[in-house]
Amino acid sequence: MATLANPGKLFLWGVRAAALGLLLLGLGADLLGIGQPGFGERQWLMVIAGAVVLAVSFLGTRAQGGLQGFRAVWVSVAVIVFNTLLGFLLLNLVIAAGLRLTDAEGMTKPSEEGIDSPMMRLPLVRLAHLAGSRARTPSLALRDDQLALIYPGWTRRQVADLQAESWGRSLRFQPYTEFEEKPFHGRYVNVVEPGLRLVRDPGPWPMAAGVHNVWVFGGSTTFGYGLADWETIPSHLQETLRRRYPGAPIHVYNFGQGYFFSGQELALFQSLLAAGNAPPEVVLFVDGINEHFQEPFYTGYLRQLVRSPWTAIQIRDDSPSLSRGEDVVARWLRNKKMAEGICAAYGVKPLFIWQPTPNWKYDLRHHLFATSGAALGDSPHYAALDRLRTSAPATLGRDFLWLGDLQIGDTRPLYVDRLHYTSAFAREIAERVADRIQQGL
Repeated sequence: MATLANPGKLFLWGVRAAALGLLLLGLGADLLGIGQPGFGERQWLMVIAGAVVLAVSFLGTRAQGGLQGFRAVWVSVAVIVFNTLLGFLLLNLVIAAGLRLTDAEGMTKPSEEGIDSPMMRLPLVRLAHLAGSRARTPSLALRDDQLALIYPGWTRRQVADLQAESWGRSLRFQPYTEFEEKPFHGRYVNVVEPGLRLVRDPGPWPMAAGVHNVWVFGGSTTFGYGLADWETIPSHLQETLRRRYPGAPIHVYNFGQGYFFSGQELALFQSLLAAGNAPPEVVLFVDGINEHFQEPFYTGYLRQLVRSPWTAIQIRDDSPSLSRGEDVVARWLRNKKMAEGICAAYGVKPLFIWQPTPNWKYDLRHHLFATSGAALGDSPHYAALDRLRTSAPATLGRDFLWLGDLQIGDTRPLYVDRLHYTSAFAREIAERVADRIQQGL
């Protein structure tokens, strides 16, 4: 009975229970909606921290002999804290040595290149970040021959660097749209103010007068996640238009943002004009894949953050979907009408594009990342818009371009992951958009 009442031993078992709980929490974080979907860097950190604290707590057991009361608890705390700090120090030294070797061999990228957080200088945090990023890049798990189909001419090392720059960046707060792409400088991905991704041979910002300026809004497929700056839809569009109009000063600006749908694109368009920027000649809105979001992607987190900062981490970083495809289309038409009004007031020519999506009329046998539950025609809002454009095309207007059927009969792998296009498919989309612009919009 005296042994069970020993405060030091009770404290040790409490520490072990907490460490085990942290370990299990990390393993089950995705099921509980904590952190990024999938096993990412936060989960890795929880697992590592839980395992280290659990291990070093056993090293304090011998310090309990003959000690009672407060002294026992104090010694337990001192031993556990010292062993934990020593363990983390040694672990970081070992990881730092390993990362130094992998950096030298080109297997990983030094933290100074493209990592903007001081925390990334800690070897353990950087390793967890690398592990989390790899978990979000399924293309790296492909065989070399499969990888060559979606990244022709790229080495596996180059693809890994590109994917790290695509998914390893952070977003930032934006007052009109809740968030936007944060400025970033990398080898393949470059973002400048105001949340603008560069294209090949980019135009100046603020824009020059007396040239043909084109703004492109959309989600992550427009931004070009998984693609280099020169492979995105806007970059291919600029190259195509310049080729078709030799000598014409044409500048295309990529305002694509991860997770955006038409409501956020409209808000960003308004905010750029309200800031005093000169209007473009043409504005493109590339929609479809994200249009089912009921609200901006991080709204649930921000709502809970305002209500209770202590519980906001429990919110999954996603947005619920509108249940009916007809409701998605109806909201998109309202946003389209408002965008048309702004364009008319500023003398801008708009074009509204519905993009291809893997779940609409694409043979998923050729999709390298198709899930077992995926099926053709499994997007209700695409089905609803397809019915509308067939039954009442005048409702959509002459400033609408349907590309939802672009991949019918195509046997190529068209996606570098579950949703994002290959450079070849982005070029094909850009060619179709250029055709429409050439027709006079």
